[in-house]
Amino acid sequence: MTNIIESTFLTILIPTYNRSAKLHRLLKILLAQRELLSEPSEVRLLVSNDCSRDDTAEMLSNVFAETKGMEVINQPTNLGQDGNVRKLYEAARSEYVWFFSDDDIPLEDALQTVINTLKKNRPDGLLFSFSQPPGSPDRQFNYKEEYYETSVGTEIVAMLRRYPKISIYVLKRGPVPTIAWGDRLELEGSNWFFFAAVDYVFSAQVKPKLGAVSRQLASADEDWDFIRLEPHTWGALWKISRLPYFRKAEPRLQKQLEVGCILSYVDFLFKAKIGTFRLENSEAYDLAIADLSVPARVLIRNPGALVKAILLKLKWTDLYVRFRGLRRQKA
Repeated sequence: MTNIIESTFLTILIPTYNRSAKLHRLLKILLAQRELLSEPSEVRLLVSNDCSRDDTAEMLSNVFAETKGMEVINQPTNLGQDGNVRKLYEAARSEYVWFFSDDDIPLEDALQTVINTLKKNRPDGLLFSFSQPPGSPDRQFNYKEEYYETSVGTEIVAMLRRYPKISIYVLKRGPVPTIAWGDRLELEGSNWFFFAAVDYVFSAQVKPKLGAVSRQLASADEDWDFIRLEPHTWGALWKISRLPYFRKAEPRLQKQLEVGCILSYVDFLFKAKIGTFRLENSEAYDLAIADLSVPARVLIRNPGALVKAILLKLKWTDLYVRFRGLRRQKA
């Protein structure tokens, strides 16, 4: 169970931490879909347990010890989200890898669709639409075609950053045992390190191809609004603009993302304080609000963000919630 398989077509990379029940659900679904494939041995599951403090290790050992097509790495120390993602990508030995979060849910025929699409089109990367909240019909990639593909750099970058959800990213991997991450390691700690893998793959190609499946292939679960990530995550996405492929393909990206991330950060903090999301570490978000500093030039051009920043800094979000409730009662 601990030996890493050296060759297969697709490895599903699953970083996990303290989500034993959700991981168990995910593995059952993926293994069931794997068994429906004409060649199940083409797909492997690789789980990296990031030194979980719950019963994840015991569950994996007791339930999946003899499971074919699945490997487990039990990390001796906690690596954090990004370190775990990096270790998984480095450990894979397959033509393609598919990152998948332990709390997300593959929809019916998702694995078969991914396999068929990869074999037919051989893109360097593949994305698909994701349902969040669960049951939402909205598509992030709503093309006329069921499958859309581009080699245009600016379009690739726009698609890659459209919906930065780790579970929708399928990438080439290949047999290279050592990854030369270089300056991409600076992204570690941001909780966006999977973009370093994206950049590594696309930088290696003269004219990379990115494909997208329009229909939804996975969904968030019932706890989609419960946030475990630290607040700095939402303001750090702009760092992907420093990555070599992103910088080359879209030179204007850094300026676009810097402003966009500031606005997203303010909006996320505001939603967190008015109860849109449930937080694992509310104190960290309170500290982030206390330290919040937004350039005046950004606020002047974005009055909505200005209002939210004022309400956050003055601690008036509770008053806003009450006022909004009164208005709804009158309506």
